[in-house]
Amino acid sequence: MTIALLAKSGLGKVLTKIGKSKNLASPTKETSRSIVVKLKNAADQERAAIAEEKRMAAGPGTTPEPPRSNKEYHRRLVDQNKEIYKNPPVMPVLSVTISPKTGSPPTRTGDKGNFKFSDFPQFKPNRSPEEVLRGGAFGGTYFRPIVSAVTNIKYKGSEVVATSCLPEWVKGLEKRVLTSSTYNVGVNRWGAKCGGSLGMWESSGWISEVDPYGWFQWYCRFFAGRRCDDDERQVKRWAALAGEKGRFRNQLIKKILNSGEPIGSKNVSPVVRQTLWHWGMEIDEDKIKTYKKIKGL
Repeated sequence: MTIALLAKSGLGKVLTKIGKSKNLASPTKETSRSIVVKLKNAADQERAAIAEEKRMAAGPGTTPEPPRSNKEYHRRLVDQNKEIYKNPPVMPVLSVTISPKTGSPPTRTGDKGNFKFSDFPQFKPNRSPEEVLRGGAFGGTYFRPIVSAVTNIKYKGSEVVATSCLPEWVKGLEKRVLTSSTYNVGVNRWGAKCGGSLGMWESSGWISEVDPYGWFQWYCRFFAGRRCDDDERQVKRWAALAGEKGRFRNQLIKKILNSGEPIGSKNVSPVVRQTLWHWGMEIDEDKIKTYKKIKGL
């Protein structure tokens, strides 16, 4: 039953009068009241649906806010000409709370050893955000200008760098290695192109509203001391890819051992090496030893 039909028929008013009548039996009045409540709820739902349809028909607009439904999220991705890797898209990570407290700076074993975070001992990258950027990553495009389907905000690369990285991390670096809109494989540490599109990350539900650029932006801010309730999820993502049992890490180590090539040879899986580099990990002798110990080799 539509709102218009309810208003035209006057049924709601009739049922309300029946519910208040003193001349009818209680069961009849209770039934009338129950029907009124159900009709009111149905009318409220219809109003909300109509309002949502009107909002969707007007497009995503420029209001800086996360999507309120899969339908709206899909519409944003389409309007922004993004790759929709998962369809329907997975809703992004929303309502992330930033802690007022900051984490202690990580410690490190040697110049190229693992970093240790006291509050996340399982998180052991061996390359800092600065080392990743200076070594060559993301084809120089990570902090390029983007329009986020998660936040509905258009970001300027230089401003995002300033809010994600400590000044000394990027001092002296050219724009072509930080904020370029054109992917340059020659920038990359391992000379290989890797990684998915922003649309792929967004439609997969991997992006949070506080770090709309993705995992590496989270890593930069985490390394600098920011803490939030998305940290555990991001650390688990790292562990699945680059941790001691990480799929990419162990896949690469196995190939290195089978190849007979030096540990740092670019002839062995440069794409996987570059991927791990983006996640703060470079395979070295220590990682080989850990792998052999776990595998009983």
